[in-house]
Amino acid sequence: MINLKVKPFNLDDAGITWVEETLKSMTTDEKIGQLFCLPGTSTDKDTVEMLTKKIGIAGIMYRPEKGKKLQEAHRALQNSSKIPLLIAANLESGGTGLVKEGTNFAKPLQVGATNDPEMGYALGKISCSEGAAVGCNWSFAPIVDIDMNFRNPFKRTCDRTFEKQAWWQRMVL
Repeated sequence: MINLKVKPFNLDDAGITWVEETLKSMTTDEKIGQLFCLPGTSTDKDTVEMLTKKIGIAGIMYRPEKGKKLQEAHRALQNSSKIPLLIAANLESGGTGLVKEGTNFAKPLQVGATNDPEMGYALGKISCSEGAAVGCNWSFAPIVDIDMNFRNPFKRTCDRTFEKQAWWQRMVL
């Protein structure tokens, strides 16, 4: 049995009771719905409520959108969901991974090039603060892509990794 009192859950007795009772009360369809984290394609209140009430999704991930629209959509999603949702975002380079008017701090490769742990901390602080301000509770960051092929046609991985240069140099040497 999983011990819900230790990391990463750290639940107290009331939290464990909520989990057990919620799981017992769920239908098979509701349990299936909890397998899905959908891409956010609409901020329309009726549409997002359908995702929670009819499908019963576990989470959603929006691409960058205006902060006010996202706050409203996330609030409607959480308020209409039987189970608290995971609200995901790509926050690897700042708040702009979710909020159009957020802070674009730096790509991970740029932060790594400073060789300053404080810059890494600042990136995380900005990303988390701005994501949380609009309801994000699940960040797809930091990125741990390993860019072994410097000729990779998918150039986006080149600057989203912290160690691309060092990894490639170790492979050659």
